[in-house]
Amino acid sequence: CALPIYLNAAYEGDDLYTGDQLRKAVLDEREACAKVCDDKGILNENLYPDDPSFYIACGECADEIRARGNK
Repeated sequence: CALPIYLNAAYEGDDLYTGDQLRKAVLDEREACAKVCDDKGILNENLYPDDPSFYIACGECADEIRARGNK
């Protein structure tokens, strides 16, 4: 959902979020997405130990998601 942002703050319903709170929420969500990829890679490594392409791709996706926070 898109939150309207006003001068380093955002409103959602009756709640006001500061810029720092929004940045933290975005970083937390990004890390949660990367963790899903990491977990899928571990699962695939256990299921397909002879084919590393399954879990290498998951690790690459997790790395790319985390890298978005450094741009």
